Amino acid sequence: MKTARMPAASSALTPLIELVALAAYNGWEVAAADGGALEWRRGANRIWAKFAKSTQRPRTCSLANYTDHAGTGEPHLGAVVFRGVGNGGDAQEAEDSLRRWLGQRRRGLTEPTQW
Repeated sequence: MKTARMPAASSALTPLIELVALAAYNGWEVAAADGGALEWRRGANRIWAKFAKSTQRPRTCSLANYTDHAGTGEPHLGAVVFRGVGNGGDAQEAEDSLRRWLGQRRRGLTEPTQW
């Protein structure tokens, strides 16, 4: 499966700026979430991430896949995956996961989940 990629970014950009730009390039909507996190929404997926203040690198992130609730067309939380510090991983794992998730194609409620 091909994923949409944003053109290479300048090395002067922080990971936070690069990830926000990648999300926008791929059609994600961004908003502030509880606890100082960012939330991205697109199709049947939601992504949440917290960033370090000093380096602006992601510390933790999660991807939620919503599914069709009993064929009604109503969104229902299907599965959630967590990555990064405190979840058996590190900041690099969180950053790599965010780049992969933000580059995936849009998915609908009845499509398979994406990790």
